[in-house]
Amino acid sequence: MIDWWTKLRIALLGGLVIATLASFFQGHFWWLDLFAHFRWQYVLASLFVLAFSFDSRRQLYVASLVLVGNLWGVSQSGHAMTASDPANINELPPISVVFLNTNLYNMRYGEIKSFIKSTGADIVVLSEMRVNWKQSFDPLLQIYPYYHQVMGQAVEDDIPSGIVLLSRYPLENLSSVVNPVRNHAYMLAANVLHPSGTFTAVGVHLTNSITPYRAANQKAEVSALADWASKQSRLAFIVGDLNLTPFANQYQKLLTEARLSQSKQNYFPTWPSSLMPGGIPIDHVLAGSRGNIIEMAVGPDVGSDHRPVIAKISLN
Repeated sequence: MIDWWTKLRIALLGGLVIATLASFFQGHFWWLDLFAHFRWQYVLASLFVLAFSFDSRRQLYVASLVLVGNLWGVSQSGHAMTASDPANINELPPISVVFLNTNLYNMRYGEIKSFIKSTGADIVVLSEMRVNWKQSFDPLLQIYPYYHQVMGQAVEDDIPSGIVLLSRYPLENLSSVVNPVRNHAYMLAANVLHPSGTFTAVGVHLTNSITPYRAANQKAEVSALADWASKQSRLAFIVGDLNLTPFANQYQKLLTEARLSQSKQNYFPTWPSSLMPGGIPIDHVLAGSRGNIIEMAVGPDVGSDHRPVIAKISLN
């Protein structure tokens, strides 16, 4: 007679095997892509099973295979790490940047503004901003007198919203992209006239992939973004809610085709904020050909379902 504890371990192990196998077939069907985002959770769950399976050689063997497979999956996503060698760092002051998906329904504006002020960032990029955002964030415009915005349809519903880039320094060559199929504003870019040199800053908010329709739109957005970024000679960084973890093929496609680099901190979870540290990393800072990430961290809870990300970037 199998006791309930053994049944629970077998059920958990069976689920881990199915999820892990599904994650390695991402790219074949849209729903298989979703399994790849939870590599760290699979690692932790397999360690749990291992710790309590010494009475079953078969369970130990299977759990070990699951653990090794997922650790291999994590290692395969770890290329294109940005250099942090002091020899590669410009002696001029680094650029500090903050990104936050504010959440359309988050009204804790005071906490957001206080957090942004506390960072002293040069550039702030905010997504899911309502069209009347200036009414709530007007005090920030005294610190960040230069801004760029793009508005369209929200990712989740029909509320008009978009991305806002705030800067302490003048902006030029402003551009933006709206997905023509969904009217979703997913990218804006500007050249920043920073004391350390002029560079291109990009803010993004890609469509999620939880339905076949959205997955197709996300792939189109990734392809367009990668193609555009690969042609930019002054690109310092791309920041935003990619709705992708580093374990996803589309994330790796963006890094490879746009020649971007990432930081180890890109693996730190940012969503959902309420489940930290058990969430997944979908908000990122990626360095372009002109940038070098020298510091990166995940910020505190400011009322959104996303945590902010903070980075310092030197210009190459």
